[in-house]
Formats: sequence, C-alpha cells, structure tokens
Amino acid sequence: MIFMYIFPQICCHGIRASPCIAVPNTADRIYLMMAPKKRMLYSLDQLNKALDRVRNGGSIRGSSRLYGIPESTIHDKLNQRYSKPPGAPPVIRLENEERMVKWLIDMAKAGLPLNTKRLRMFVAKYVKLAKIKNPFKNGILGPRWVAGFLKRHPNISRRVASSLSKCRASVTPAQIKRWFEEITAYIEEKHLESIMEKPTQIFNMDETAVRTTPTRDVLLAESNKNQVHSRVGNLEKESYTALFAGNAAGMLAPTMVLFPYKQRMPGEIFQRLPKGWAAGRTDSGWMTRDTFAAYLKDVFYPWLLREKIPFPVIIFVDGHSSHVSAESIAFCKAKNLTLICLPPNTTQITQPLDVSFFRPFKEYWNQLLVDWRIDHADLPRSEIAPLLHKAVKQMWNLESTLINGFRRCGLHPWNAEAVDYSSLLQPPKHGETSQECRENVHAPENPQTVASPGNLLIDIQNYMTQQQVDVFNRSISSGKWLGTTEEIALFEVWQKIKYGQNNSVLTPTVDCPVQARMRSSLDAEPPFEGWIEGPSSPIQEMPLDLSFRSIELSVERQVDVLGEIFCIPNIEQRVSQRPRKKPQPPSVATSEAYDKYLENIENIKTAALKEKEMKKTQRQAKRKLQTDKKGP
Repeated sequence: MIFMYIFPQICCHGIRASPCIAVPNTADRIYLMMAPKKRMLYSLDQLNKALDRVRNGGSIRGSSRLYGIPESTIHDKLNQRYSKPPGAPPVIRLENEERMVKWLIDMAKAGLPLNTKRLRMFVAKYVKLAKIKNPFKNGILGPRWVAGFLKRHPNISRRVASSLSKCRASVTPAQIKRWFEEITAYIEEKHLESIMEKPTQIFNMDETAVRTTPTRDVLLAESNKNQVHSRVGNLEKESYTALFAGNAAGMLAPTMVLFPYKQRMPGEIFQRLPKGWAAGRTDSGWMTRDTFAAYLKDVFYPWLLREKIPFPVIIFVDGHSSHVSAESIAFCKAKNLTLICLPPNTTQITQPLDVSFFRPFKEYWNQLLVDWRIDHADLPRSEIAPLLHKAVKQMWNLESTLINGFRRCGLHPWNAEAVDYSSLLQPPKHGETSQECRENVHAPENPQTVASPGNLLIDIQNYMTQQQVDVFNRSISSGKWLGTTEEIALFEVWQKIKYGQNNSVLTPTVDCPVQARMRSSLDAEPPFEGWIEGPSSPIQEMPLDLSFRSIELSVERQVDVLGEIFCIPNIEQRVSQRPRKKPQPPSVATSEAYDKYLENIENIKTAALKEKEMKKTQRQAKRKLQTDKKGP
C-alpha cells in the first residue's frame, strides 16, 4: 500500500481531494483519510458584527471576507436554520435542571455537598415518581448523564470537601467582624495605627504536624494485581510538630521542631539542626506552654534582634492554651511584644499560615519523603529538621505566599472585608424558602405584624392566585372539595382563618397520598414552582394558633414531586440553654483586660473550690447527725 499527499485542485480517479489529505493507493480501490475539520475559527462577537452589517444593508460575501466567517454560516444564522441545539433534548427540562443546580449550591453552602452517585439517586427517584419517559436502564441515570449535566452547567464541578467540626461550622461573619472591631479599638487605644502599616512588625505563629510517611500517590505496578503495597520504614501514623513564624513582609523566622522525649534528646538531632533552628522535647511531642514560652525567649526574640526588626511587634496566634500562658504573656509585656488571639474556630480563614503556607509546604515535604525513600530504608529523627529546612528552601515563592496569606486574612492591610466569608457554612433557616421561590411570590411592599384574623386573611390571599381563591369559595358553597391534593393544607389554614379556629365548614377527604399522586401525575414532567425546605408532605397539616400576638406565615403556592425530593433538610443546631460558666477571654493576651480576665478566672476557681468544700462539710455533718440519731 502506497501513501501519497496530494495538493488542492488535483483529481485522482475522479475524486476531488482536499489539502493535506493522505491517499493510500492500491490497484483496486482508493481510501481517503480526511483531516480533522477545523470549526469555530471566529469569536461570537465577530459573528454578531457580521450579522449586524448584513442587516444594515451589507452583503453576505463582504461580511464573510471582512470578519473571516463562512458565507453559509452567516446565511444559516440569518434564516435561523439551526435554532435548536443538535441531538436529542435532555430528559429533564432545562428550567428544572436550573432548580437542581440551585439546590446543589444551597446544599454545599449548608455543609451537605453531594457526590455524583447521590445526585443520580435523587434524580432517579424524581424521574420515577414524576413518570418521565427516559432511556435509562432500570430508571438509573448513568455517568454519561452526569457528564452532560456538568457540561450544561459549568458553575457546578467536582470538588474535594474538607471536614468542619460543629464549632467551626457554627461560626458567622458577624463574629469575625466583631473581633476586628475589638482589635481596632485596642489599636486606637494604644496608638498602634502606624504599626499596622509596617508588614515587618506583624507576625503569625502556628504549629503543624508533619508525617514521616508520604501520602498516597499513583504509582506503576503490574496490571493484574489487586493491591499494590509501598513499604515504609517508619510507623504509618508517626508525626512530629513543627512551629513556624512568618510576617506580612514575607520573612520566615527560625522553626522549632518538637520530639517526643521524656529525658534529654540525642546529640545527633542537635548536630543535624539547620542554622538558627531549634529542637524541643515534650512527653507527647505536642506543643505545651513551656515549649512555646521557651521558643519566644530563646529563638524568636533573639532573631528579631539579629534582623534589627523594630519594636513593638504584633504576634497573631490561635487561642490554644499553650500560646497564652502566664509566662509567655509576662515575657511579651516585658519585651514590647503584643500577643493577639485570632477569633476562635476560624483559623481556616483568618490565620495566614493555614490559609496560604502549610498546603504548598506539605506538598514539597511529601515529595521529599518520596525521594528519600528511594535510597533509604527509613527516616531517622535526626533527619527530620534538615528535610523540613530543605522543603522550605524549595518554596521559590515563599515571600509572595506569606504576603498573600496576610492579605487574604485581612491582617495586612488591616481590612475586615478581605476575609473570605463565602467559605463559611450558610445553612438556610428552617421554613425559609429559597430566593427563586420568593421571587415567584408577590409579598406586600410593607409587611407588618398581623394582629387580627381579618388582616391575616387579606395577607394570606395576597400569596394565593385568584383561581385558588375561587376554588376554595366554590368548595365551601358546594360542600365538596374541588381542589387538588396539594392544596388541602393551604385550604384548611384558609378556612380556619376565615371562619374561626374551631369552625371547620368543610373537611376535604382524599385517598392514600401515594394513590392520589399517581392519579394526578401525568406522563409529562410537572412544572416546578419552588423549593420546599425541610421534610414535607403534600397533605401535611400546618399548625395555626390565633392566640399569639404576631403570626409569621409561610405559604407555598404549589407542592410538586421535584420540590418533595430536592429539599433542604432542617440542620439547625441545638443551642445549649445552660449559662456559660467561664467568661469569654479578651483577644489581646497582653492587655489589661486580659489581666482582669485571669484574675476573674482565679476568683471563680476559688469560689468553686470554697463551694465544693462547704458542700463536703455539709454532707459530713448530715451523715454524722444521722449516725447520732441511730445511736450505738
């Protein structure tokens, strides 16, 4: 077989060839291998300009040459030849898919994101209940539908979620802004406004755990093996604590590495320490009050003097007890260091090291572990600090990383609005409808508190259609329910408001909810009118109590299958009613207010101890009195 490239306008056996076409030639037949056709070599803006030029009297050929658009494309666009997208229409209408996208976004904001498998389960349930004709096997949507769904809605993508504890999930933007106001008031009181404009004097300190085994990676091995193991010399969960400190100018202070030793450490660790770095020991290997105070005295403060950084210096730390010990506070006051605690449970968005530094640092650290394992059986403790130092040195953008971290946290420049509040969970209030549903309901312009049934009836009818009001009145007149199953709950509320709490003129009767839904459902997909927040049912009764002075009423205009399935559950957190035993500490640990807080804590402890001793004495006296009554 012979391959040959032919040029334009050359015919071979009566077949007109195109440029750059490979023609395999045999004695009997000819095979043409067509080159991939180039599409869309112009922008949408160019196409619109070409169409406008033709509509204003220009020629199609001239517009084609001017903007580089084929004449057939301009002609087809003018005649609207391809107004519909190619291919079969989606199984679910696009307007209903938009509501699903809104539901996915709301679920993610509430801290309940879904994976593709759960999405397919929800949609399959909806398709089954709504009796939508579909080509899916057993009514289960496949991965191809998910791929098409994500392509039609680019604002939804696959993401890796991070876990948030209950305390972190309950943080609100108002709490963070109150912290900024508190620190601003302290800065103005101590006349530190000029310090907040100097990035070299603003620091953040935090510790992180570094593991000695690399994270899972995609490796090469035999194809028919079910499992592939990677041998490591260290324990699988072995880790060490490293304390980092950096400022808003991009400078990184010497690091301290903690090791779990109850007695003195081996000399090899100190011999292998990088210049300026420190090694500490604790029983557990975690940060303690003594080790943090020792770092401030023996490592951080001497480094400030060597680097000739002017004082005062502001240090932002989290509110862990190891950072705000009496010894650390006393040293900071003596050396003109201001120790400020960040808002509790918010370090994922307010601590610069957490926001920008630790993630890229651990990526370099993990790669060094992989490289180390190639030539060494295990990682000894004496090599931990040198490898950490090497990982830091490999961060070519270290300075910009630290600067961006302080900027994103609003610490420098000082700006409360720079914090990424969108990363906080935003659970919807129970019973509150979504924004799209509220747009479909015409509420009164000046909502006021309802105090009488007459005003309440007028207000509730403002949320209803005129057709619903006519159906309700005709049902009362005829003594027979003429509405749909979905309107029963609304009708019962309406008649209780109109005729009184205990005077029900008509009691609608329906069959089993499932049978009623199956009877009323059609083969076509039902329209969607709004989300139903929380667990709901099409015949769920709405409680009403006219004895309250004010009544807050939320009415859904229509309940449908889509709203029943794609609902946001009630995730309101239970608030403890017990009074807080300990007062909230001030954010500035080196302030006079913090001294008063510590004094107050000591008084509370003393009072609690005295109360405990008094109760113990009373129990002993009571026990002795009972013994005396019994006699010998």
